[in-house]
Amino acid sequence: MILGPSPCNACTGTTSSHDPQCPWIADQTPPQRSSGGCGCILLSIAAAVALLGAIGTAAKNFLTGQPIRADVAITMEELPGVWQGDYLCQGVQRAMTLTVRRGAGGSTRVTADFAFYRGQYLSGQPLGISRQQGRYTDGTLTLRPVSWKKRATGFRMVGLDAKPVRERHLVMRGHVQDCGRFTVLKRRATGQ
Repeated sequence: MILGPSPCNACTGTTSSHDPQCPWIADQTPPQRSSGGCGCILLSIAAAVALLGAIGTAAKNFLTGQPIRADVAITMEELPGVWQGDYLCQGVQRAMTLTVRRGAGGSTRVTADFAFYRGQYLSGQPLGISRQQGRYTDGTLTLRPVSWKKRATGFRMVGLDAKPVRERHLVMRGHVQDCGRFTVLKRRATGQ
C-alpha cells in the first residue's frame, strides 16, 4: 500500500473538475473527511508504529545492555582464516593480509602472519611478513610480533589490536601499533 495524497478531488470534498485518473466515479459522492486530509490518519498511524518499533528496539537494547549498532562480535571459530584489506602508516596506505590460526588446546590464543604490500593493492609478493602471537578475548584481538617470516628492509615489526565483527561480512577494524588504522574483510574459504 502506498500512502499519500489522492490524485483526485475526492479528497478535497469538492465535486468540481473531475480528474479522469481519479478512482472515484464522476457521479459518486466523494467520501467525507476531516480537515486532516486523505491518508492523514493512515500516515499518522504508520509513523506512530515505526516510532514505537524504533523505541522498542532501543529500549530492549538498553535494558539488556546490548549495543544499538547492528554489528556483533564474531566467535573464536569464525576468526581463523585469511583477512584482506589495508592499513595506513605515516600517511601511506598499504594493502595487507592477516592469516589467523587458532592456538593449541582450544584456548583464546591465536597466531597470525601479517603480510604487507608495497602499494594499496594486493599485487605481487608481499614486501614483508611478520609472525604474530596473541589472544582473542571479549571480542578483541590482540597480536604482538614474534619474528620475521620475510624481512622488509627499512621496516620494523609492529603489533595489531582489533575488533572483529559481523556486519554484512566479517570485518575487522583496528589499529597498527605506532602507525594508524586498518580494516580487513575475511576472505571466504574456497567452496563456500
